[in-house]
Amino acid sequence: MSDRADRDDRMALTAVLKPHMEISLPGLVDTVNKLVRHSRTLQRLHEMACNDPEYGEKEEKKCQRIMAKVKELLPDSIKAQENGDPRGWSLILVLPDGKSNDWGGRGWGVPN
Repeated sequence: MSDRADRDDRMALTAVLKPHMEISLPGLVDTVNKLVRHSRTLQRLHEMACNDPEYGEKEEKKCQRIMAKVKELLPDSIKAQENGDPRGWSLILVLPDGKSNDWGGRGWGVPN
């Protein structure tokens, strides 16, 4: 992914989250950066699950820890879902207003 696409995806995520989070803009940008980092780690783990015969309980626990961290970053009104298919978004946020950027209309995919 190009730097511009990455920046544009982060800006879009920031704009979508802003109405739902009572946090300063610098705090929101920091939260978005952490969400993207967690999404990238989940993406890597999901690819391992498909390709690495060594993938096991240790990696599953890591996914669970990451999802716990993600949930700590978000208000209760925003639900986080893990998508184990490495071909799509690894992390999807279900927003109270129903906004979506995925084909299935499930929620807002965090770039990875």
